[in-house]
Amino acid sequence: MTGHGQRTDQQIVDQTEELAIWLLSWCFNHQPETDIPMRESTHPFAERCWSAACHIQEMLTNTDPENSVAELDVADTPPATQRQWVGLPPDEIENCYGGEIDDFARAIEAKLKEKNT
Repeated sequence: MTGHGQRTDQQIVDQTEELAIWLLSWCFNHQPETDIPMRESTHPFAERCWSAACHIQEMLTNTDPENSVAELDVADTPPATQRQWVGLPPDEIENCYGGEIDDFARAIEAKLKEKNT
């Protein structure tokens, strides 16, 4: 939830959707044709009504619904799958060591990159 007074991002988006549907009915005597949210519709009337509803929200509440949509999209995105770290066994560490500590560090770094990419 971002700082919009008492409203959550979901409430802002829902309210804007309701306003866009009302505008669609009032301006074009039309109802949404599918269950696709107005913000995702490619129908020209729906696009215009979503844009107008966003503008009205900005004028009346100083809130940009597109920011709330973006916040919800981020919240709905699953975290990246994390791979388990693969370390080096002692024999590979020994194979990396060539005498100079800098060479040793770079060799270990290269081997870890190879194992973890």
